[in-house]
Amino acid sequence: MITALLVVGTAAAQKKTVKKKAVRTVRKYFGPPPPVVEAPPPSLSDSKQPGYAAPPMIMVSPQEAKFEREKICTDCDTLVLEAGKPQIVIYDVKWMADRESRTYRSQPKAADLSTDYYSMRGLVKREWDELHQNFPESDINYHHVYRNTFIKVANNGKQNLNLLDRQLRHEGFIYWSGKPEAEILQGNKMVKLTEQIGKAANVNKTSSYYASFKKDSLTVEKLMQTTGADKDVEPNINALLQQEILGEYILPFQFINLKNVSSISLLPNGKEKLTFKFNEMGQLTEYIDEGDEHLIIKYSNNLPQTISRDGQIKTRLFYQDDVIITKDDYRLETFKMVGRLFLESDRYSIEKANYEEMKINSGQAYKIAARNDQTCLDYADGDRNSSVCYSNNQWTLPLTITESFNGDSQTKTYTMSDSGELVVKNINKYKSSKMVYQLENGIIKAFQSVQKRGDDSYSTPNEIKVVYTFFK
Repeated sequence: MITALLVVGTAAAQKKTVKKKAVRTVRKYFGPPPPVVEAPPPSLSDSKQPGYAAPPMIMVSPQEAKFEREKICTDCDTLVLEAGKPQIVIYDVKWMADRESRTYRSQPKAADLSTDYYSMRGLVKREWDELHQNFPESDINYHHVYRNTFIKVANNGKQNLNLLDRQLRHEGFIYWSGKPEAEILQGNKMVKLTEQIGKAANVNKTSSYYASFKKDSLTVEKLMQTTGADKDVEPNINALLQQEILGEYILPFQFINLKNVSSISLLPNGKEKLTFKFNEMGQLTEYIDEGDEHLIIKYSNNLPQTISRDGQIKTRLFYQDDVIITKDDYRLETFKMVGRLFLESDRYSIEKANYEEMKINSGQAYKIAARNDQTCLDYADGDRNSSVCYSNNQWTLPLTITESFNGDSQTKTYTMSDSGELVVKNINKYKSSKMVYQLENGIIKAFQSVQKRGDDSYSTPNEIKVVYTFFK
């Protein structure tokens, strides 16, 4: 290989924020404690034995002793389920103990249900709404328990439920037919609660989301297949890999020449930082971020199939005409090719927990549309609406990309100066950047990057080294 050394300007890589998996709280349920067996006191003769030492005494602070002594609420609510109409109880009692301060929160009031912490949400809210659709309130007594409560059931078995321990998170349900001789149905598995209660009530009921879950599951299975790629996918795939897989925007792949290029390395202060490696067709095969990650991209039929880290496949890619599908351990995403753009068109959450809860559709709505001579992607997540619009979809200069999200916006522009410099500006009210690439026949000869905050002036340009290696 031939190695060429070029000096260019420093550029802080603009990376996507890595979405971390939410830490799930694991609920542990303990049975009654074992009986306390007191050790007999040492005999006088034992205490006189050589080397005998009295057992150490464990001192407990008054605050800790009070915290443990008050964990069972003694002045909390009692709910009595009377015989007669069937009863459904959804209990959703949040953590009431503050273990850092060793204190307990006050019992919430109805007004507190409007706050994020105490509100009924997620899986519990979905099942609560489903129950009301399938079992009308005229036929059922419903109870939403959100405070520490002792629940008394007026059946012959006196199957009471104690939710008074303020150091535990209580979540689950009770169904009782209201007949004194009948036992309660009680559990913590909330998924398909309508079906569970329907079976206990001897009626056939189906949750409305089950049909959607089945449809989404089949869609995911069909998307994990390659049927063939549009002819324009292959020559533009580097841009998809860089932006959507690597989350790295520092090289303008749409405007540089990769013919005979084996690698491009960016070296701030003479120390290697980022390296992009290519095959003889100019396709990205490796990405090395020193001290962070080393990704290897494997190809088949001139299209990337897998992306591996530390010898383990992390992402798989599938192709269906002008749609590219990416799948990792957490989600499956689809990107539709419009012109030379890759626009996200759907997303599914595919972790085990998502399947267990029968909720794999992300709930986000995507729409690709032409608007004011622009190509736009609109996407909504609940009441949050965002969009990104391109002034053209061919990466023709000048190009303006406008993003808006939750009332904020930012603009990215690509222009070519009279002196042949590619100038990329990313402007928003918080932090802006400008990268200037001096190109010669598609090879970066000089590269500067500057940043600024708010209305401040741009910083002094920094320069870094860039190393090209070429195939012979």
